[in-house]
Amino acid sequence: MRWLAFGPRGDFQCHLTLDESLTVYEFGADYLLAVHADELGVERVVEYELRVSDAAGSSPSQ
Repeated sequence: MRWLAFGPRGDFQCHLTLDESLTVYEFGADYLLAVHADELGVERVVEYELRVSDAAGSSPSQ
């Protein structure tokens, strides 16, 4: 799943690619709240810190 973020004037800010096991519930300026389902179907709430990175292919930190 891929998300795109745009600034207040509609200019592109960044993109985020997430695993299909995550269901996103909330984006903040620097965080993401989601529910992760593991291989047994057990769900847990996770919060990821969102950071700007120059590295291609980087993922959110937990």
